[in-house]
Amino acid sequence: SLLRLDNGEVLSSHRADELFHPASCTKLVTTASAYRVLGPDGRFVTRWYLGPRKGQEPPDLYWYASGDPKLVPEVFETVATQIKNELSQAGLPMKLGSLIIDDTDFTKQVLAPGYDQKPDDDAAYRSPNGGAGFQFNRFSVSFRPGKRVGDRPLVTLSPPLDYFKIENTAKTKKRGKEQLSLKASPSASDDTMTLRIGGSIPRRHRSVSVRRRIANPLQFAGQSLLHYLDKVGVSSRGKVRRGRLIDDAQLLVTHKSPPMSSLIKDVNVYSNNYMAEQLLLAMGLKVRGFGGWEEGLLVMKSLLDAEVGISGYKMTNGSGLFGQTAFSPHMLTSVLRYAHLQTSGRFRFLLPEAGKEGTLKKRLRVLPREAFRAKTGTLDRVSTLCGYLKTRQKVDLALCLLMNDYPAKTWAIRSIQDEMVRFAWLLELPVDKGSQ
Repeated sequence: SLLRLDNGEVLSSHRADELFHPASCTKLVTTASAYRVLGPDGRFVTRWYLGPRKGQEPPDLYWYASGDPKLVPEVFETVATQIKNELSQAGLPMKLGSLIIDDTDFTKQVLAPGYDQKPDDDAAYRSPNGGAGFQFNRFSVSFRPGKRVGDRPLVTLSPPLDYFKIENTAKTKKRGKEQLSLKASPSASDDTMTLRIGGSIPRRHRSVSVRRRIANPLQFAGQSLLHYLDKVGVSSRGKVRRGRLIDDAQLLVTHKSPPMSSLIKDVNVYSNNYMAEQLLLAMGLKVRGFGGWEEGLLVMKSLLDAEVGISGYKMTNGSGLFGQTAFSPHMLTSVLRYAHLQTSGRFRFLLPEAGKEGTLKKRLRVLPREAFRAKTGTLDRVSTLCGYLKTRQKVDLALCLLMNDYPAKTWAIRSIQDEMVRFAWLLELPVDKGSQ
């Protein structure tokens, strides 16, 4: 589907009213909705409180969760330092009791709808969600060969938490190919994760790094914060549990996320599934009072029906990963035009630029600067490309290519998509002077 943004004229279409799985182009719907519902300047506000002292026992630390999708190491380093400074200014010992996380406002169903299509997949791209999270709810593991043949490979975790229990049966071998394996699975109590490492790595091999999703967001996030507190000299019992914020707790630290427009750009440029689902939960919380999947999807569907004016689609989650999500090319170009008009053209700049960044960094480099900004999508036998094209005559278009169930390699399909974009850029179109 190819249409003009100024007057909505459809310039070209092929099977454009049929439903296809859009894969990560679903994020265009999620982020356009988030821009409208949460506002470009909206922020997630996370607060930490200090509970009252109980005799000689150290006070507990409370975390009131906001669903902030970008709590990363730099944030926790700052928060830990601020908590230390607040304790010092109050003349309190550098010691805390338990960390209690209040995520009452959010769902306890940590995996987005549709993710259960691959229940045993521990890949980082299908991270769990919820009110509290850290580092996109994934971790990294690095392996280096041991000093001698037969030694266990050296394992380095980021972050290095007691949350992970390592079972390393891998070996360093004299030569050959690296054949390491890693399986991450939750413990029976769900309070820890077991990392089972097997296979082999040659003695002269360079280090290898992989990322995996975590199982329990609350424990992972809580233990990570306690880790950063310990690094600045604030000790604790090391216990993390779910609970409600008590009335007489004292506010210690407030952290505000980057503005929503910045978060939206991260979602689209890096195709971050975790962040997309967090935006969906945040929309549910703001409009319907609870950060759940059903609530977030209802908010998005209300907007699509009432403001965008499309119906008949299927939407499983906010990221487009797995599930039965289905949109037509016409529907997605309608979403793009809606977002363009609602934001006075600013939404375009929240998508990756072709040849420059994100999932389009290596594609369509022959086009001029700022000619094409778009979102890509890839699943098994699904390849999609939807975004904004400025022709060589400076006519603004919305373009959407949805390809499913093709009997070819994905790289070949992408080459066809790129050729179609280049052809559209060359189109000779009458300029609507009234729209300029």
